[in-house]
Amino acid sequence: MIRDAIHGEVEQAMATLYETLGVPTHATDDEIKRAYRKAAMKWHPDRNSGAEDVARATFQEIKDAYAILSDAAQRKVYDAVYAEQMRGWEAQRTRRERAPGGARSSSASRRRSGLCGDGVARHAFRR
Repeated sequence: MIRDAIHGEVEQAMATLYETLGVPTHATDDEIKRAYRKAAMKWHPDRNSGAEDVARATFQEIKDAYAILSDAAQRKVYDAVYAEQMRGWEAQRTRRERAPGGARSSSASRRRSGLCGDGVARHAFRR
């Protein structure tokens, strides 16, 4: 299914705010602040001539991560939402693995089922 493919890409590309700053989930406020300062110095656009665009994007991600993790209320909400999402993803993966044929969702299996890539019946397009 297309949604499964997109989910896999997002799962690989998505880093947690903790990973962005390079701290464990149980980090103290001081550890988060030190990690933020270190990462901000490393990725500041003025310190990365020739790679300003990448540095600017990374620097913004670091600032956003710190803004959330440095505020106790926002961090609590982030942790709760992240934990809920992880439970949902784990449940989806478990269901896919238990389904007949496993997590297989190839174009060949869609052809056998008579569906196009977007899940629309192929016969709808025949004349």
